[in-house]
Amino acid sequence: MSASVWKNVSGRNQPNITFHMSILLTDGSVLVQNVNATDWWRLTPDLQGKYESGSWTGPFNMATARKYYSSGVLSDGRVFVVGGEYAGGNNPAKLTTGEIFDPDTEKWSPMNKPTGPLGTGFDYIGTDAAGCILADGRVIFGSPNGAATAIWDPVTDNWSRSGLAFGTTTLDSKQGNTNEETWTLLQDGTVLAVNIFSTTNTAEKYIPALDIWMSAGTTNTPLPLHSIPNPTKGGTSNSQEIGPMLVLPDGKAFAVGGTGNTGVYDVPVAPTLPGSWETGPTLPTDPAGSSSFNWNGTSSLQTAIDAPGCLLPSGKVLFAAGNTTFLPGSATAPGSYWSQTNWYIYDSSKTLANQIALLDTTTSSSSGKVTFQDILLLLPTGQVLHTSESNSLEILTPGTVYGSPDNSWRPNLIDYSQDLVLGKTYNISGNRLNGLSQANSYGDDVQNATNYPILQLTSTSSPTIVKYLKTFNFSYMGISAIGDTTPQTAAFNVPTDFPVGQYDMRVIANGIASGSKSVSVLPSGIEIILNVNSFSQSAVQGLIDNQNGTITPMLYVAVDGLKPSELGIFNPGDLSNPGKQPKFQSPGSGITITFAGPAVSNIPSLPDIPQRFTFPYSITFADESSFNWTGTDDTHLLTIVATLILGSGNLVAASVITLTKNPNPFILHGADINIPSAPSFPFYLSVDIRVFTVLAGQTKFGQKLDTGVAEDSDKATSWIQSMIKSLNQHSGQAQIFFNGLPQTEETSALNLAPTVTPGGPPVYNFALARVRYRDNVPTPDGKNVRVLFRMWPGAQLNATFNTNTLNRFGINADGEKIAKLGVVGDEIITIPFFAQKRIDTSTLKMDTQTDPANVQKMDAAISGGEVDAYFGAWIDINTPSHKYFPDRILDSSKIDGPFVGVGNLLAVQDMVRSQHQCILAEISFDPDPITATNADPSNNDKLAQRNLSFIPVPNPGLVESRRAPQVFEIRPTPAPLAKNLQHDELLIEWGHLPTGTTAQIYVPAVAAKQIISLADSIYGHHLLILADDSTIETPAGGNTFIPVPPGVDAKQFAALLTLEFPLGIKKGQSFTVIVKQLTTDSYTIRRDTEKESTRLLSVTRFAESKTVVATDAESSVARQSSSSIIVREGSISFTWRRVLGIFAITVPVHTKTTLLAPETQLLSILRSIQLSIARTSRWYPVFNRYVEQIAGRVSDMGGDPGIVFPDPYGGGKKNGGEEVEYCGTVVELCYGCRGCFEGFEIEVECEGEDRRSRRRKRFECFEGLEGLVKCWWERGDKVKVVVGRKRGDIRGLCVVRCEEVRKVRQSRDTGGETCADCRKRRDDVCEHDECQRKRKPECEHCKSHDKSEANEEQKRAADGVI
Repeated sequence: MSASVWKNVSGRNQPNITFHMSILLTDGSVLVQNVNATDWWRLTPDLQGKYESGSWTGPFNMATARKYYSSGVLSDGRVFVVGGEYAGGNNPAKLTTGEIFDPDTEKWSPMNKPTGPLGTGFDYIGTDAAGCILADGRVIFGSPNGAATAIWDPVTDNWSRSGLAFGTTTLDSKQGNTNEETWTLLQDGTVLAVNIFSTTNTAEKYIPALDIWMSAGTTNTPLPLHSIPNPTKGGTSNSQEIGPMLVLPDGKAFAVGGTGNTGVYDVPVAPTLPGSWETGPTLPTDPAGSSSFNWNGTSSLQTAIDAPGCLLPSGKVLFAAGNTTFLPGSATAPGSYWSQTNWYIYDSSKTLANQIALLDTTTSSSSGKVTFQDILLLLPTGQVLHTSESNSLEILTPGTVYGSPDNSWRPNLIDYSQDLVLGKTYNISGNRLNGLSQANSYGDDVQNATNYPILQLTSTSSPTIVKYLKTFNFSYMGISAIGDTTPQTAAFNVPTDFPVGQYDMRVIANGIASGSKSVSVLPSGIEIILNVNSFSQSAVQGLIDNQNGTITPMLYVAVDGLKPSELGIFNPGDLSNPGKQPKFQSPGSGITITFAGPAVSNIPSLPDIPQRFTFPYSITFADESSFNWTGTDDTHLLTIVATLILGSGNLVAASVITLTKNPNPFILHGADINIPSAPSFPFYLSVDIRVFTVLAGQTKFGQKLDTGVAEDSDKATSWIQSMIKSLNQHSGQAQIFFNGLPQTEETSALNLAPTVTPGGPPVYNFALARVRYRDNVPTPDGKNVRVLFRMWPGAQLNATFNTNTLNRFGINADGEKIAKLGVVGDEIITIPFFAQKRIDTSTLKMDTQTDPANVQKMDAAISGGEVDAYFGAWIDINTPSHKYFPDRILDSSKIDGPFVGVGNLLAVQDMVRSQHQCILAEISFDPDPITATNADPSNNDKLAQRNLSFIPVPNPGLVESRRAPQVFEIRPTPAPLAKNLQHDELLIEWGHLPTGTTAQIYVPAVAAKQIISLADSIYGHHLLILADDSTIETPAGGNTFIPVPPGVDAKQFAALLTLEFPLGIKKGQSFTVIVKQLTTDSYTIRRDTEKESTRLLSVTRFAESKTVVATDAESSVARQSSSSIIVREGSISFTWRRVLGIFAITVPVHTKTTLLAPETQLLSILRSIQLSIARTSRWYPVFNRYVEQIAGRVSDMGGDPGIVFPDPYGGGKKNGGEEVEYCGTVVELCYGCRGCFEGFEIEVECEGEDRRSRRRKRFECFEGLEGLVKCWWERGDKVKVVVGRKRGDIRGLCVVRCEEVRKVRQSRDTGGETCADCRKRRDDVCEHDECQRKRKPECEHCKSHDKSEANEEQKRAADGVI
């Protein structure tokens, strides 16, 4: 057996500093501080994984020098420090500030810690505060001056008082002063502390679930050192000190007292029980001890007065203690007593008398030191790093005499990706990934726990390379128990410069490694993205008969991490037929998959650097032979495999598509099979869904819509019912009529206003759906086919079918299935529409609704050909006087009405969030219901949608008129990330947008820097930049991939996409942008011991092969592997991407003359809708910015948004003598005696008066305007208030737009002079809102401009809000 060895660290570029604090980062490197200074240095192990000969980088300077503080590694990998007993000098500084280190940027930044005393701030947390990271990732701190504690949440960056039972009491539940305490996290998630100031040997523990401290029993012997007499100066020294406390593998906590006594805490079966203490062994006797040196005046044992400890991988505890020594003071300071450093080992497996023994080597550099100068840090290698306030540091390699870890202590890696691509981020999951202990302990002065997973890769080739990958996003920050099978996850990324090859991967927790797993690090990756992943035999036959059996694009192959030259791409023309492109073998009989270029890069300029290319492919069914499988199953799975042949090997990806055999009614996606050479439409624009408008008095298909007043529900429903009946009675002519209805033109856009123009003829919105049936027998059992129509309030990226939320339904008295409101939580998400008049929901429940026109029997053609039936609905989004629904469903018992006592009801118009919405039709057919877990319009032919927006822009046009905004919804990545390891992504296909177009995506529920950080970790190169805290910006060219962060609840992210076009676009041009959300699908091959029939499946991978066992039923989907391989015990899965949701934006170019009137009408309606949106709604900030941008469009088209006021009819343009305008600055907010907001005062300039004459005027308004007016008051904005001349009621309220700003913008866009002051042309001036994007310096005029346009553009959230 080998002995323990101390060895000095002698690394490359080692700094000449006094080494002190040390923290293990999650990439395996060590952060070390120069004692009591600002500079930190980073030690990275060498290529053999050795720290002794590693390399140093730095310095990384924090703002404030500090020594003895609270610190730790957060779940995202950052490091925090709080407080500081010293700040660069020898006199106590008692710092209260904190700083955070980002290992990626290697920079320190200030911690957001509210200042102020207890009760108003958190200055009571500081100095050498006790601290501990809780299992959920929050951090609890103690006050050095009392029993008060606080919790900091790094995710929300919020601070709160703790120990008050979540605010139900004002008295601290902690009984002892937290000063000098050692806090230790236990395996049950509680935090244990021995009361330093207690003379009765008490202990306490914090229970996070209850937010209270409670008794943790009584130690059998005193552990805290209270005092040592000072014979030379008188009095006492070193009051209240203790040593380390560490959790052992069996879950017990071993505490080293400052007194020389030790204790062992037995964790109770329930956290709320106190537990008990065992008497531990004592330290050896201090041979120099005398009555003058006795701690507490009674003992002469060696002491551990502020001393470190470390749990070795073998389960033994290494700690420092020794004889008590006197350090002389000064003439005014009494001096102090400390413990001389000896190294001891605690072994709980031995008898009590033999559990503590000296370490088997004494060659440490700590000779002559005292224990408070020592710090220990357990390394991933199982070695221990030691610093001692000297210019050298050393590493202890424990001798084999101390044994090795038990296998039951090891982390257990369950899910991982077998192929790792440079620049990508992955997840791992398993058990005990954080270890069984915090591993390192000292007390309040030093906290450097290592209970988080470290990922080590060891190359399988010679010479051996050992490297670490940075881990982060830990799902759990607690410690595990032996045998714990609770799943834990972590993410890691692969640096772009990581050596490519084969590796053994291990997870290390506290120096204990898991079993090894074989992985490959690849220079590039490949994945399949399915646009369509399900095919029914009926639909395929229709395609074969009328459209050559082809769908384009059916899928994409994304290739990441390759240079253009590596794919044979040397100029843009090569994208149409790259020299190297993924190839597909036929996945089944009669099926071919063909490249349908061009390929598209995420970097349109095609620099020869690694980037992401997207290759489109079509699928062609030559015949129906692929549906001729044996057996009675209605569905069959086919594997499609893409192979990219490179010089270094093959990249392979696989996915699964579903074939459905049984005949059933369906709605067609793809090309229109009844129109030869028709364009192929993706599923966001089903060829079997049409929406259109009809003017009163207009005739379509022989059906005249009677003239009359707007919002006539009787006329509207009567017309659509007659239309449905007529179409079904004249099927031949109906097909021609239906195909002639516009699908992609602006004329298919619906109208939010009841009339085309204010005072014009009424207009009505309708939807029609065509349902197809192909077989030689009628629909079975005389069952009827129903179609349910629903609407999302804006463009939608997640139409996943869910009858509990979005697709709720009821059965009425006639047995009809009736669509109801789609509700998530308390929010109404989807709204149903009918051909029948809506019921009065204020008196009736929604399941009393009838809709007989949308219930039909479909008889199949004798020949087996296709039969069509037609269904429809009145889309009454432009009926503001018809109030049906509450703002929120606060009472679940009233989710379906009648809506009584729920506040004012809203019109459907009030519930839309965009000029264009998503319409979805669902076929309800009882013999074949929708049962798939993840059914949506992309994979189910009983669901179809129209998800298309038209946003015209003018030419010539000023900058804001050339912005095209669209509100939409994003599904957050499901959290926690499943074993498929990938975040959802947005894929935006910019098409042929003109060069210079930019796009911004505003998602207020997510920090934009989080999206940028994810993109940095996922993509080798990207063009995303930070526009503001909630907005990212990108050039709009090629394809852009944007990662979607997880959400905190079930609600989707409300978002706003804004395109900004450059000068030079021309009337008649039209541009289309397609936005998709990508998610992950997977298929698993597993062992099935219950079935006798098995076969070996060869899973071919780049550079190696593996063999797994699977059943015959599973074998057909595993002929080849995917590059996204997930390995789990006893199984292997491959993953691919599919399109979860999709919408398109079409931007036609007109002149501002034709656009101004409808845009002004739209602004008036949107401002009316804005009044109904609660400030707490997720839509509130998005809709405000949307309306702000519409106001900007009106302004730059030549209108004045300041005189456009809320009107659901779109006629809210006010002027004339009935109203008076006042302009000025808000100077006072007015509140009533009960604190309710009642109005405001402005210092006003009145129209017609001398502009120098100012006076105050008060305006009364409703409470909902408080936030808006307060914002203007705080910013000092100049506002315009329009009131009725007679009653003085507010008719309009907005921020005044500066005329100088308009002149600047107009001159800029025409290339003229900007202003008289600077006389600079557009290429030289700041460009206001564009100057930041173009990185232009501001001109002097704009710097001095009061409320400069740069500021105006960023802060116009209130411009025309009402």
